[in-house]
Amino acid sequence: MGISTIIFSMNRVENVVKLAEKVRPYVDEIVIIDSSKKENHQSLKKQLEYAKLYWFPPLGMPE
Repeated sequence: MGISTIIFSMNRVENVVKLAEKVRPYVDEIVIIDSSKKENHQSLKKQLEYAKLYWFPPLGMPE
């Protein structure tokens, strides 16, 4: 059993890439739950091929 990290993201491609690169040496698995626009999601997929990336529709802001 290894160490995993989960990153939640919405339209923050640059920040997610930086964070993933920083934690990569210390974990066995990076899982990203992304609620970005489709083009941002595709950009993440290209830049972070080693991560497990899942798209989840944004739920909006709480009232």
